[in-house]
Amino acid sequence: AGEQNELSLWRYPTRRYHGMCISARKPPVDRRLLFAGLQASLIFDSITIPLDPPADDPHGGCAFEFEKDPFPTTQYRYVAPNCRIFRIIRTVFMRYGQNSTVIRYQIPAKSHPIRLAVRILPAMRDHHAILSPSTPTSTDRIKGHWIRFSRDGEDAFLFHSAGDFVPDPKIVGPFHYIWENRQGMEDVECFFSPGQIVADVTHQRGMDLILSERLIRAPRIRQWQKEEEFRRRRTAGRVSQRAQAGVSPPRVVLF
Repeated sequence: AGEQNELSLWRYPTRRYHGMCISARKPPVDRRLLFAGLQASLIFDSITIPLDPPADDPHGGCAFEFEKDPFPTTQYRYVAPNCRIFRIIRTVFMRYGQNSTVIRYQIPAKSHPIRLAVRILPAMRDHHAILSPSTPTSTDRIKGHWIRFSRDGEDAFLFHSAGDFVPDPKIVGPFHYIWENRQGMEDVECFFSPGQIVADVTHQRGMDLILSERLIRAPRIRQWQKEEEFRRRRTAGRVSQRAQAGVSPPRVVLF
């Protein structure tokens, strides 16, 4: 779901079931929105610039270019008043058969030194529900750069390869869901954010995040990305062959 919704998430959620990580507890039903999104910002010279336009300023954020193959990838570019140029690349992919989303922030060699702050929006709700921001969320730091978020007996996990988790409780929103409004449904939601990941990404040339329903021992993000890219290219080749042979694609039943 994180990849499928990436085109809408570059700005902000527009449907109540949009999110960065959705877990199907009893596939294909009982779907839970674990993380509604991430809000990343560049930090330099005590200045904070959001990568994506905030909900209250659709013309803000950084200039960007987007491509979706083999993974949803956004290249951000910001030119400071002193003409310094800052660049960052965000890639999103999911592990096949796993309820996990990987977000990679990479810094090109030509970019100036920067820090990256990523605000976390945990949800842990039914993917069609509306969350009350007053619902308490507990945070537990786990050894090895993992963080566990808990609400009403449900857990969600986040891994960060660099930086530190900085507690900074904040209500984020409101988000207005256009399609829900058209259907006469509840269409406004806020999220409680317990804090953000802040990292100096200059020397490591980036930072990787994993959003998951469970703790993953010894994550191998580069290997996962190579395996997933190979699987997708192989699948795309088979689909192309079937199309050339005039074979109709299999019927998809939506639940």
